[in-house]
Amino acid sequence: MRGTQTVYSNVKLTAERDADTGGLVWKTESPTPLTGGLLDEHYYFYYPYQARASILGQGGCSPSSLR
Repeated sequence: MRGTQTVYSNVKLTAERDADTGGLVWKTESPTPLTGGLLDEHYYFYYPYQARASILGQGGCSPSSLR
């Protein structure tokens, strides 16, 4: 979320080890990288991945409840 706008929704991420640093690198299935890192952004993760998942508003998960 950027402010109150959803920028990406239900993106499958895979963690891989960087060969040089050994740190985790999160990658998408798409060759196009995600952009982000602005001050008003919030990220919500769930596991396991579900192709048709929509978690906002379920089980108390909402932008206002997670701030």
